[in-house]
Amino acid sequence: MNDYTGCDIHVYPNAKEAMAKPVVVRVCFASGAGILQTLEGPVPYESGDALVKGNAGDQWPVSRGRFFQTYVPQSPLEAGCDGEYIKRPARVWVVQIHEAFCVESKEKNAMLSGAPGDWLVRYEQGDCGIVREAIFPSLYELL
Repeated sequence: MNDYTGCDIHVYPNAKEAMAKPVVVRVCFASGAGILQTLEGPVPYESGDALVKGNAGDQWPVSRGRFFQTYVPQSPLEAGCDGEYIKRPARVWVVQIHEAFCVESKEKNAMLSGAPGDWLVRYEQGDCGIVREAIFPSLYELL
């Protein structure tokens, strides 16, 4: 399994820019530390982190600080309360990987695993994640 931790997605000839779609997700804020089983593997979270659930059985933790930079509450919900949030549109770099692979999530200090066809997504310099092939079109639009 190839490890893509620390890779610069820009160097891959098939890398593309994509826009995160403004999807609605369900969120609850963790009352204590734990581990969330995501589609890509177990990911630790801390008290106060957002535990996000997508519409395809996907779930992932997001640190509280990053969460409020990335999501806004769906009206009339107040920020910080459990409920529905909308992902802010954001540009990211993506590349589809055609082999089993892994990458370390720097934000959550967890090793994530991808299957052939899954997408490697660069959220910001030094921080990447994995999005399953079947879910990618509902979350991102290629530019």
